[in-house]
Amino acid sequence: TAGISEAVTGLVEEPLNRAQEDGVGGFCRGSVQGVAGLVTRPVEGFLGAIEKVAQGAERQLRGINRGYGGLRRPPRVDFFAETGRELQHLDQGFFWPEWCFQVHSVTIPTLWRERLVKELVVCFQQAHSQNESEVRVTRGPEVDTWALAGSSPENVIAKGRIGCLRGPFRLQVDANIEGNMEMTNWFRVTVAVGELDPENLLRSLTTCRPTALTFKVTAQRSLVFGEVFAAKRGEVLGEVTVWLAPYINGKILPLRFT
Repeated sequence: TAGISEAVTGLVEEPLNRAQEDGVGGFCRGSVQGVAGLVTRPVEGFLGAIEKVAQGAERQLRGINRGYGGLRRPPRVDFFAETGRELQHLDQGFFWPEWCFQVHSVTIPTLWRERLVKELVVCFQQAHSQNESEVRVTRGPEVDTWALAGSSPENVIAKGRIGCLRGPFRLQVDANIEGNMEMTNWFRVTVAVGELDPENLLRSLTTCRPTALTFKVTAQRSLVFGEVFAAKRGEVLGEVTVWLAPYINGKILPLRFT
């Protein structure tokens, strides 16, 4: 695209610039150069694009052979109490590219009894939440039992980027609520959060085996419902236990890690 735009621009500018310098003769020479540029400059731009692709392939091969050398952005926000204006120490666990978790158990009787709640969505507090970074559970047949929603394996394991996590280390529970009117879509509200010390996160990311983490989740005030389902803000609603582990992504990590 750049080569074509330069060629068209040169077709107009070359004759005018040459005419200002050498008069009629310069105008003629500039016209010839401008017409020639219609062919040469797009070709030059095309060859430049091929060069960039070749450079990218070369760097990718070097990354596979020598180990991943790309960006590994660790989380930086509010994980530890401020100790002054100096830079905070970053534990090695924060440099692992991705995390994954699996919901082990959910015990929230208040939400199980509330019939407007159709699903619960379990995720970590992060900058950018995506469907793959959360797990949906639905009401089970027995009292206060929950089961994975949907079909396996789409909704079994949640995964996301370490760099997207935001402190403090919190598990967030959202609810998909049925509307009051028929034929309306469910709407999603945050109903509970659970918080653990960041050391639990670091300990989970520095071992290759899944670590069980239990969050006591407390009620949150909703803009839609006010105090969520008659539970006051800060009141303990129940517990959610997840298995957390570092996630090995073959597209990011070198082959020797997989």
